[in-house]
Amino acid sequence: ISDALIKRVQASQDQWVKGALEPKVCPEFALTVNTDPLMQSILQLDFTQNK
Repeated sequence: ISDALIKRVQASQDQWVKGALEPKVCPEFALTVNTDPLMQSILQLDFTQNK
C-alpha cells in the first residue's frame, strides 16, 4: 500500500474522530428558572413538632 494512501486513511480517521468528539451544541446556554411557584409552596408549609 502506498504511503500516500495510508496518510489519506489516517487523515480521514482523524477527522472522523474529531467530528465524533466535538459537541453538537454550544457549551454555553442561557437558563432561566421560575421559582415563584416553589416559593409559594414553601410559604404554605405548616410544620408541627412531634415529641
